[in-house]
This record gives sequence, C-alpha cells and structure tokens, in this order.
Amino acid sequence: MAILTLVLTKYVFAPVFRKYIERRFAKFDHLSNITLMILVLCAFNSIASYAGTSILFGAFLAGAFLTHIPSKHSKEPFVVMSREEGERRKDKSPTFVHTFEYYSQLAVFFILQHLNNRTMGQDLVPDNVILSAILPQSKPVSVTILTKTSDTCTFRVQFDTQPCKDWSMDLVVHMEVFDDVPVLEVVTAIGRAANHQSPGLVPETYKCDNAMTADGRDVEYTVTRFLTATVTLESVWPSKQRTKTFLWVTKTYFWIGTCSLSENTVH
Repeated sequence: MAILTLVLTKYVFAPVFRKYIERRFAKFDHLSNITLMILVLCAFNSIASYAGTSILFGAFLAGAFLTHIPSKHSKEPFVVMSREEGERRKDKSPTFVHTFEYYSQLAVFFILQHLNNRTMGQDLVPDNVILSAILPQSKPVSVTILTKTSDTCTFRVQFDTQPCKDWSMDLVVHMEVFDDVPVLEVVTAIGRAANHQSPGLVPETYKCDNAMTADGRDVEYTVTRFLTATVTLESVWPSKQRTKTFLWVTKTYFWIGTCSLSENTVH
C-alpha cells in the first residue's frame, strides 16, 4: 500500500494536480486546501481499513500524499515564505501545513493537553474501574478518600455485608502508581509480620495486588482492615525510603545466596 501510494503520487496524481488543479487552488486559499485534505484523509483511511491496517497509517500516507503533490518551483502557488504571504497574494496559496495549523493546531493542543493533565497531573482517585478490580464481588455503600496525590491515594471503603470471606466490612485501600518496583509487597510482608505479633495494634492486610485505573495508570494496592485510632504503615514510611530499603534487602539476599555458609564473611 505504501509503495503503491508513492509510485502513483509521483507519476500520476502529482503531474495531474500540478497541471490542471494547482493554480486554481490559489483563488480559494484555505477553503480549497481543507476540502482536499478532508477528502484525501477519508479516502486513505477507508483504504487502510479495507486493507486491514491501522487508520493511523492511512493518515500518515495521506499526509505524505498531500506533501508531494504540489510543485516545488518558486513561481508556483504553494511555494511561499509564510502563511500570511499565501493569504495576501492572489497568485499564491497557503500550504497544506499552514491550513492544518490555521484550523486544527489549537484543537489538537487542547486535546493533547487535556489527556496529559488526566494522566500526569490529576490526582489518583478510586474510580469505578479500580473499585471493580479491587473488590469485584461486592459494591461498597460508602467510599471516603483519606489522602490523595497524583501518585498515591488512601481511601476507606464500607460495606453492608462482608465483601469476601473473613474480611471486615470496614476496609482501608492504599494505592500507588506502579513503577516496576513492588514496594507495597515489602510493606505488606512487614505489616503482616507486625500484625501477627500485635493484632490489636497493627491492621490486618487482606490483599496486595496490581490493577489498572480508568485512565490507564498501572497501580499497586493493598487492602487492610480499618482500625480506629491507627495509621497505615505507608503513611509513616515514605515511598522513596521504602524503595531504597527494598533494593537494599534484595541486594543483601542476593549476596547471601552467592556466598557459602562456611565463609567467615557470612558469619
């Protein structure tokens, strides 16, 4: 499809456009440009869809097609120094790039900025997707956010009945954006060991797993029994310190595994 497009553009469409159409385009400036851009984009996307490939690839070929059909000679209409020159002179026309910037650049910037704000700047919150992934068997009657940032969120979840067997009806869920280091697994292991020693002081951790939010962020989470007058381990142990401790423990275990028990350094 790509090779055929390049061959037909160079030897068929470009000569026809330059000989019969190009100079007439100068009379209508952006109007003629945007009309041809829409028609070409629809045509290439239809071909790409019929061929079973991505419509993004079709859009790429449409852009390549429109870039190569105008003449590159300095006296031709599409050869201008700026968009203003193409709009001002009657024998010149703005290029397809100028038309795209004139009509679409602001909208594209707004859309991309909105998507960036959703994934990068918005606080992490318990949406319906994440609640269904964490607690698939029950629907909570109350969800209360305790703390939230763009990377972490802690919220309280209450139920009328037990969400799972042996689980409390009052839970605390802590989420963190996952960055390839399973920090909460270490926290869970330490928390369960502490709960075994002091079950009345340290909340019991029921679950530690990963899930995906509605906006596509991969998060790691823990589900803990809610106890009054207590705090979660995550709230008093900063994430960066937990990461350093996790890496240190991993390196230590790796070093011990490579040593012989008879070595003096191990003792």
